[in-house]
Amino acid sequence: MDLSPKLSTKFEKLETSYPVKRSALIPMLMYAQDEFGYISDEMIAEIARRLDLNNVQVEETLAYYSMLRRKPMGRYHVQVCTNVACMLKGGYKVLERAKKRLEIGHKETTQDGVFSLEEVECIGACTGAPAMQVNYDFYENVTPLKFDRIIEELDAGKHPVPEPVTSGALHDRHVLETPLISQRWGTKDSRKLDVYVKQAGYKALEKALKEMTPQSIIEEVKKSNLRGRGGAGFPTGMKWSFVPKDSPKARYVICNADESEPGSCKDRPLMEMDPHQLIEGMVIAARAINSHQGFIYIRGE
Repeated sequence: MDLSPKLSTKFEKLETSYPVKRSALIPMLMYAQDEFGYISDEMIAEIARRLDLNNVQVEETLAYYSMLRRKPMGRYHVQVCTNVACMLKGGYKVLERAKKRLEIGHKETTQDGVFSLEEVECIGACTGAPAMQVNYDFYENVTPLKFDRIIEELDAGKHPVPEPVTSGALHDRHVLETPLISQRWGTKDSRKLDVYVKQAGYKALEKALKEMTPQSIIEEVKKSNLRGRGGAGFPTGMKWSFVPKDSPKARYVICNADESEPGSCKDRPLMEMDPHQLIEGMVIAARAINSHQGFIYIRGE
């Protein structure tokens, strides 16, 4: 299959980027979709050949990930969320307006190929419900009127810039307990480094680097009784202590920042409103387990 020089270069780099070639499968599929709008049979065969896979192995990955498409969509692929939070805030009104305005239904494309429409499940934007995604752009607090304005701008060849949603109405809430993770939410410029540092940000990291050993960090976290937030509530310090101390293998800190359940509103606001808190915690964890590299996993949407 003939590829553009740009896509071919990306593929060649991916083929040598991972210890196991199959790890390049999803990035290749995303790059291909970005260029062609969907994944064709020819592209499946091309990727399978490059990664020493068979076509079925590529197909099963395609079938699993809802963001990967097997047929062409419009130049602007409009996805309207109607899951719990968005439904309660008017998501179905936005969807009905989209159907009427674009004159198409679910997973259909306008005759001119400009717009396609899809009703989707939770896209991890519950704090800004109802939410809508156009290609890679998010629009939150969408109303039928706001939808019309976005479509008008896209139709005119403009790029409507999503309005930043920095916080909810935190000043109106009655706080029953002292907030720890969310104490800076709603503070002006809370995401900026200088604001974080002025509020004692990175002091804990400074102490961990200058005054503590990896083992003493782990013991301190054990005493704190901090637990994982993935559902099982496993003690964090104990988990860190399981990392072999004398192994020559590389260690990695992985932050799972996936809003995995509809209605969950924690990981994304934390990263948007107080990112340095997350980074500081990751570096302290890296110090504790002698890691020199970390990754933040963010879901595709």
